[in-house]
Amino acid sequence: MVLVRDHLGRWTSGFQQNLGAVSVLMAMLRGILNSLILCWNLGARKVVLECDSAVAVQLIREGVHQGHPYEFILQRIGLLLAKEWEVKVVHVWREANGVADHLANSAHGGSFELRCLHSPLPLFLVCCFMMLWGYLGPD
Repeated sequence: MVLVRDHLGRWTSGFQQNLGAVSVLMAMLRGILNSLILCWNLGARKVVLECDSAVAVQLIREGVHQGHPYEFILQRIGLLLAKEWEVKVVHVWREANGVADHLANSAHGGSFELRCLHSPLPLFLVCCFMMLWGYLGPD
Protein backbone atom coordinates (compact mmCIF):
# COMPACT_ATOMS: atom_id res chain seq x y z
CA MET A 1 0.00 0.00 0.00
CA VAL A 2 1.28 3.40 -0.91
CA LEU A 3 -0.18 6.70 0.20
CA VAL A 4 0.43 9.93 -1.68
CA ARG A 5 -0.20 13.11 0.29
CA ASP A 6 0.16 16.75 -0.62
CA HIS A 7 2.36 19.28 1.20
CA LEU A 8 -0.34 19.68 3.87
CA GLY A 9 -0.59 15.94 4.51
CA ARG A 10 -3.94 15.54 2.72
CA TRP A 11 -4.72 12.39 0.76
CA THR A 12 -3.97 12.73 -2.95
CA SER A 13 -3.82 9.18 -4.25
CA GLY A 14 -2.50 5.74 -3.52
CA PHE A 15 -2.43 2.16 -4.64
CA GLN A 16 -2.64 -1.33 -3.29
CA GLN A 17 -1.55 -4.65 -4.78
CA ASN A 18 -1.06 -8.23 -3.70
CA LEU A 19 2.43 -9.17 -4.94
CA GLY A 20 2.19 -12.84 -4.06
CA ALA A 21 5.24 -14.70 -2.77
CA VAL A 22 8.07 -12.16 -3.00
CA SER A 23 10.62 -11.07 -0.45
CA VAL A 24 9.82 -8.15 1.82
CA LEU A 25 12.64 -6.19 0.18
CA MET A 26 11.31 -6.86 -3.34
CA ALA A 27 7.82 -5.82 -2.23
CA MET A 28 9.29 -2.60 -0.82
CA LEU A 29 11.23 -1.87 -4.02
CA ARG A 30 8.16 -2.58 -6.16
CA GLY A 31 6.18 -0.19 -3.99
CA ILE A 32 8.86 2.47 -4.39
CA LEU A 33 8.95 2.00 -8.16
CA ASN A 34 5.16 2.21 -8.46
CA SER A 35 5.12 5.23 -6.11
CA LEU A 36 7.58 7.09 -8.29
CA ILE A 37 5.60 6.26 -11.43
CA LEU A 38 2.38 7.41 -9.76
CA CYS A 39 3.90 10.67 -8.49
CA TRP A 40 5.42 11.43 -11.90
CA ASN A 41 2.10 10.74 -13.64
CA LEU A 42 0.27 12.96 -11.12
CA GLY A 43 2.60 15.82 -12.04
CA ALA A 44 4.38 15.99 -8.68
CA ARG A 45 7.83 17.50 -9.16
CA LYS A 46 8.91 17.80 -5.52
CA VAL A 47 8.57 14.47 -3.74
CA VAL A 48 9.63 13.12 -0.37
CA LEU A 49 9.48 9.35 -0.51
CA GLU A 50 9.38 7.87 3.00
CA CYS A 51 10.40 4.24 3.34
CA ASP A 52 10.60 2.15 6.49
CA SER A 53 13.25 -0.16 5.01
CA ALA A 54 16.76 1.13 5.68
CA VAL A 55 18.10 -1.56 3.34
CA ALA A 56 15.90 -0.39 0.44
CA VAL A 57 16.96 3.23 1.00
CA GLN A 58 20.62 2.19 1.09
CA LEU A 59 20.33 0.15 -2.12
CA ILE A 60 18.66 3.07 -3.91
CA ARG A 61 21.29 5.55 -2.72
CA GLU A 62 24.37 3.37 -3.27
CA GLY A 63 23.33 1.10 -6.14
CA VAL A 64 24.37 -2.51 -6.63
CA HIS A 65 26.87 -4.44 -8.73
CA GLN A 66 26.00 -6.04 -12.04
CA GLY A 67 24.26 -9.36 -11.54
CA HIS A 68 22.76 -8.40 -8.15
CA PRO A 69 19.30 -9.96 -7.67
CA TYR A 70 17.69 -6.50 -7.43
CA GLU A 71 19.75 -4.90 -10.22
CA PHE A 72 16.90 -4.58 -12.73
CA ILE A 73 14.35 -2.96 -10.42
CA LEU A 74 16.99 -0.62 -8.94
CA GLN A 75 17.95 0.46 -12.48
CA ARG A 76 14.31 1.29 -13.20
CA ILE A 77 14.09 3.28 -9.94
CA GLY A 78 17.33 5.07 -10.85
CA LEU A 79 15.96 6.05 -14.28
CA LEU A 80 12.90 7.57 -12.63
CA LEU A 81 15.01 9.42 -10.05
CA ALA A 82 17.12 10.89 -12.89
CA LYS A 83 14.10 12.65 -14.44
CA GLU A 84 13.60 16.42 -14.15
CA TRP A 85 12.22 16.55 -10.62
CA GLU A 86 13.35 16.67 -7.01
CA VAL A 87 12.95 13.40 -5.09
CA LYS A 88 14.27 12.81 -1.59
CA VAL A 89 14.31 9.18 -0.49
CA VAL A 90 14.36 9.06 3.29
CA HIS A 91 14.20 6.33 5.89
CA VAL A 92 11.46 6.55 8.51
CA TRP A 93 10.89 4.25 11.43
CA ARG A 94 8.22 1.63 10.94
CA GLU A 95 6.15 3.18 13.72
CA ALA A 96 5.97 6.43 11.73
CA ASN A 97 4.67 4.50 8.74
CA GLY A 98 1.95 2.63 10.63
CA VAL A 99 -1.00 3.51 8.41
CA ALA A 100 0.76 2.42 5.21
CA ASP A 101 2.03 -0.71 6.96
CA HIS A 102 -1.43 -1.63 8.21
CA LEU A 103 -3.02 -1.05 4.82
CA ALA A 104 -0.28 -3.02 3.06
CA ASN A 105 -1.09 -6.00 5.25
CA SER A 106 -4.73 -5.68 4.20
CA ALA A 107 -3.69 -6.29 0.55
CA HIS A 108 -2.74 -9.91 1.28
CA GLY A 109 -5.22 -12.19 -0.39
CA GLY A 110 -6.48 -9.37 -2.61
CA SER A 111 -6.11 -8.78 -6.31
CA PHE A 112 -2.79 -9.12 -8.10
CA GLU A 113 -3.82 -6.14 -10.23
CA LEU A 114 -2.55 -2.71 -9.24
CA ARG A 115 -5.52 -1.02 -7.59
CA CYS A 116 -5.41 2.79 -7.73
CA LEU A 117 -7.06 4.53 -4.81
CA HIS A 118 -8.40 8.00 -5.54
CA SER A 119 -10.05 8.60 -2.18
CA PRO A 120 -9.28 7.54 1.38
CA LEU A 121 -10.54 4.11 2.18
CA PRO A 122 -12.71 3.75 5.27
CA LEU A 123 -9.97 1.49 6.68
CA PHE A 124 -7.42 4.26 6.09
CA LEU A 125 -9.57 6.71 8.04
CA VAL A 126 -9.99 4.23 10.88
CA CYS A 127 -6.21 3.68 10.97
CA CYS A 128 -5.59 7.42 11.11
CA PHE A 129 -7.90 7.81 14.09
CA MET A 130 -6.39 4.75 15.78
CA MET A 131 -2.91 6.25 15.39
CA LEU A 132 -4.10 9.58 16.75
CA TRP A 133 -5.60 7.85 19.75
CA GLY A 134 -2.51 5.68 20.25
CA TYR A 135 -4.12 2.31 19.51
CA LEU A 136 -2.14 1.44 16.40
CA GLY A 137 1.59 1.22 16.84
CA PRO A 138 4.40 -1.30 16.96
CA ASP A 139 3.39 -4.93 17.26
